[in-house]
Amino acid sequence: KTKAGKNRLVPIHPKIRHLVCRRIEDARDNGSDKLFDDMTYEEKEEFVSSLQAVVRTIGHIGEYAILGIFMRLALVPYSKKKKVLIAFLPSSLYAVSDEIHQIFVEGRTFQFSDIICDSIGAFLGILFITLICIICRKRKIKKSKKDLQL
Repeated sequence: KTKAGKNRLVPIHPKIRHLVCRRIEDARDNGSDKLFDDMTYEEKEEFVSSLQAVVRTIGHIGEYAILGIFMRLALVPYSKKKKVLIAFLPSSLYAVSDEIHQIFVEGRTFQFSDIICDSIGAFLGILFITLICIICRKRKIKKSKKDLQL
């Protein structure tokens, strides 16, 4: 740590306070003032890398889920069976084109695993919005039947 950050107070969210307090107690029991003293540099690097991989995967799935939702909503006039396929294909092709584009960008690489994550994300988004549409349609039909009975 730098001198500027040595004695700085950092707020701790209440939901993780018990975890941080336990870690502080463990460090004190070991005679250390550092929270991660029991980890080697390599273990710290591996821990950070694993977190980055999880965050990147969630990011890919999340952004393509949003794309899948919008693609599915744009296809309202089409038949029910075709909507999922017509929304999924362009979303997946965009994922492929994005990875191909990265071949030509310095510092970026083509990763097939990103295409898989992106396609899964698009499919999950399409599935989510399709289920919402089905639920809304069933409620609307149920309400109209109830109105006819009155």
